[in-house]
Amino acid sequence: MIITNEILHAVIHCKHKAFFKKVQTNQLPKTEFQSVFEKLKQKQQSAIETKLSIGSDFQNIDYQFGIQLEKEKTYLQVSFKNAEAYLVLDGIYYSTKNSFIPILISPFEKIQKSDKLFIALQAHCLKHNFNLKIDEAQIIFGCLQKSTRIVLSNFSKDVKKYIITIEQIQKLETPPVFYKNSHCQICEFNPICNEKLKERDDLSLLGNLKPKEIEQKNNRGIFSVKQLSYIFRPKKIHTEGGNFY
Repeated sequence: MIITNEILHAVIHCKHKAFFKKVQTNQLPKTEFQSVFEKLKQKQQSAIETKLSIGSDFQNIDYQFGIQLEKEKTYLQVSFKNAEAYLVLDGIYYSTKNSFIPILISPFEKIQKSDKLFIALQAHCLKHNFNLKIDEAQIIFGCLQKSTRIVLSNFSKDVKKYIITIEQIQKLETPPVFYKNSHCQICEFNPICNEKLKERDDLSLLGNLKPKEIEQKNNRGIFSVKQLSYIFRPKKIHTEGGNFY
């Protein structure tokens, strides 16, 4: 399995989706959210090109080992490809200290935790697959193109966890266990997964149970919403006269 942006995005939200991205050959139709997001991001990228005066010579770069990049310059849409990974970065800055700063562009006015995790995962793959010196990453966001930098070492624990998950997915031949989560509503695989969840009357359909809680109930022999309903009994209501109803 070649590590791509799609794999990294998917593993942050759902390892079942990451598995689908590994085996899926036909691309599914984009959700409305994905279409709108891409349009907003393209608009954001154009604004950044204008703001930073980035010419065509500094865009759509196919990075190769030994390629001569100008220091103190920002490059947009830079591809990194080898036998293990194929990543396309929104941008990258080459500093005077021979280090690189990966750039993520977000059209949203607030940085999401998933943005930080994604750029941290991209940076990890660049360091280990392309031997680049990277300590920080940059996120440009919002209509005013605000910018913030993150220290990648702060995300080492999370990155390690997701890299282990990716390695596990690479070895899997059948899909991992999955549950409904908040990402499902904007995921292109939602119709497929939702049908399977309904077939097994999955506990995650209730929407208020976390995976650990579901696993605890599974260990007690409760696997479906119907089975869970059997353990509940209506509370008896006391009246002033002492009767129950």
